[in-house]
Amino acid sequence: MPNNLNLQTSMKALIIHRFISERALATLAIIALPLFYFYPAVKGDLALVPGDGYIGYLGYHILIGQAIAQGKLPLWNPYIFGGMPLLASSNPGALTL
Repeated sequence: MPNNLNLQTSMKALIIHRFISERALATLAIIALPLFYFYPAVKGDLALVPGDGYIGYLGYHILIGQAIAQGKLPLWNPYIFGGMPLLASSNPGALTL
């Protein structure tokens, strides 16, 4: 009987070890595969959507440029929703050069 008990214990340990190993391998694959696929973007050599940042803020920059050309401080953007702060918002960067 003691040998049978040792065999059962070692089989349980083997099953648990194999289950943990398979889980660790699956977890590693889930983490590593996207990093491998998107490596150029992770490294910084590639933009996933080139031009999006420029196009997304182009309207802000035109509005800021028009206000400055008119000699006004670009305080308010009347074209988004019912109007929203332009100078106080960090997204358009009204005070950056």
